[in-house]
Amino acid sequence: MGHYNLSSLYSALRIMDIQLDLVEKGWSYPNHRHSFFEFIYCISGELDQWVNGESYDLKPGDAIIVKPDLYHHSFTHVATEYLVFHFDIEMKEVQSVFQLIQNPIIRADEMVNNQEPLSGWVSNFIEEFNIKKQKKAPNLVQEDYVENMYSAVSTLRLHSRVIELISVLAQYFLSTERLQDTNIPSSQIRIAHESANWLENNLNKKIKIEDLAKNLNLHRSYVSQCFKKTYGISLSDYLIRIRIREARRLLVETDTPIEFISHQLSFYSAGHFSRTFRSLMGMSPLKFRKDKKNHYEKPIKKLSSRE
Repeated sequence: MGHYNLSSLYSALRIMDIQLDLVEKGWSYPNHRHSFFEFIYCISGELDQWVNGESYDLKPGDAIIVKPDLYHHSFTHVATEYLVFHFDIEMKEVQSVFQLIQNPIIRADEMVNNQEPLSGWVSNFIEEFNIKKQKKAPNLVQEDYVENMYSAVSTLRLHSRVIELISVLAQYFLSTERLQDTNIPSSQIRIAHESANWLENNLNKKIKIEDLAKNLNLHRSYVSQCFKKTYGISLSDYLIRIRIREARRLLVETDTPIEFISHQLSFYSAGHFSRTFRSLMGMSPLKFRKDKKNHYEKPIKKLSSRE
């Protein structure tokens, strides 16, 4: 029979907030980072989620786990409904599972729990706790003591349901072999994350890898080694990738001239920017802007109310 130290489970998971939101076309949440995990589930519409230079297109039924300290932002091209919550895990072994995820997205057709997709859990969760009306976890501060007890029990039940989901997701990522090489020391992973954060903060400057290494007080070759082992690409490739990510955003969200975008993102010239963009996106910046705007200007089907 297995032995379980139940005393360690009392505060094993901390949930910061739970929110269900319906946002309009063109809504965006600015680039930011925080020290806890984030779970995002697209219910309807389409959510363009950027995480550390990578673009993930979330459609209904898709979900993503955003790791701590990674820059990320969201944008919608159509009216979109989504569920999001932030959490932290005290159990180091479980935390490591989510830290080592290579591909953080879960598609709608993937079976994660008893051969069922996430959509069933999300629907039941929203209905059970009436998340739509409360917009967050039940409030424990009540004037009436009896109401306070009911609220506390409801919060405990909600907490247990989220723990259930976290455990199911952790088991799913373990069983599908989607984790990075666990031989990478945590110190090297932190250096890689700090490097990515520094590049994000200096996105619009003409910078060199030597500047990054100097900022971290480390040798350039060691920083490059840590980054390549953690992210699978070089620092230079990553910098190009996040600049093209920002270029994509500017091309879709603004009417900024291509020449100005290339200058703003520190490309050598508009021609250099266009060649780089084409090599990564398979089309010119002008065509990308035209295709995206034509696509998202099509009539959007009105979302059904969940009230």
